[in-house]
Amino acid sequence: MEPAKIKGLIIGTALGSGMTYLFSKKRINKIREIINSKKQNEFGKRNYIDLNIPNNKAEEKNEEKVKVIMTPVFATEEQEKSFFQASRRHLTDGKKLEWDEEKNEEKVKVIMTPVFATKEQEESFAKSARESMRKRPKLKDLARDLNCEREEKVIKSYILMNKLKDVVRTGWKDWNVDRERVESIAEHVYGVQQLALIMYLTYKEEYKDLDLSKVILILAIHETEEAFIGDITMFQKESETKEERGHKAIHEFFSRFMDGKMLEDIILEFDKKETKEAKFAYQCDKLECDIQAALYNDNVDLNDQEDNKSFHDERVQKLLKQGMSFGEMWLSFGQKKYPYDNNFRNVSKYAKENIKKLKNIRE
Repeated sequence: MEPAKIKGLIIGTALGSGMTYLFSKKRINKIREIINSKKQNEFGKRNYIDLNIPNNKAEEKNEEKVKVIMTPVFATEEQEKSFFQASRRHLTDGKKLEWDEEKNEEKVKVIMTPVFATKEQEESFAKSARESMRKRPKLKDLARDLNCEREEKVIKSYILMNKLKDVVRTGWKDWNVDRERVESIAEHVYGVQQLALIMYLTYKEEYKDLDLSKVILILAIHETEEAFIGDITMFQKESETKEERGHKAIHEFFSRFMDGKMLEDIILEFDKKETKEAKFAYQCDKLECDIQAALYNDNVDLNDQEDNKSFHDERVQKLLKQGMSFGEMWLSFGQKKYPYDNNFRNVSKYAKENIKKLKNIRE
């Protein structure tokens, strides 16, 4: 090649590299300018940006050690709102965390490491990440883990059940309950036992043949399976296999104890809903959830439910179109769906008719 052509090629390559560098630098500076100009959103919302460059500071502080940097600058408020709805429910690429049947654990398809605009946003995200990434124990390993000294078995078993204190009920996440603290599964277990005791004491004549101690025992262990399979709502497709998976989980767990078969049988009795104790416990379980929804009546924005499958259920929509609030809809839904006796039905009706007073009673 002639010297003049070689010289021209070198100059052209240098100019091209220089333009690429200037363009990349200009782009990065522009993105940083966008970040700096962003106003801080309300608590819980996060501004993310795809820089396509390493963010060492974010990665160093991310306790889950995730590496992928993603998430766009939103072009519209609708896009931003939709993404934040997904974030609050720990979604990844638009799909919920999938359950790996073979490994009996959750698997995450995409993990996000955002660039945080504020320290508060970073701390909020880290807290959510820890909750969503927390693995449930594998059933195949449970037998081995609990084949130990009695003292160790007590501690291990308690720690497994203690996890329910940290797991927020799926239904409240689906409905985007806007509250600093939202009910966990363990809090539901406590609440439903209190409701059972109150219902029994209030309507003792009607339930004089009821074994209350058995009811309390049923309710104390009725969510044990959710430490292993998670909280699955009736609107989720997986709810069709929830009972089967739940029975497998409680068998693996309770079979490690001397009276485990008795406890496993109590759960099976509860699921069949044939004995008077099982029927009473089932009504308490459903009514407690309905009353809790009524207490969250002012914490749910019905205009913020675009990605909520429960919201789009035709039975729910039918009630909402009658002008009902969130809590009123939930109570009415329960009255139509569950086999309440007259006492439970009357309590549910009272809660609906006096829904605005419930908050004052609590305060």
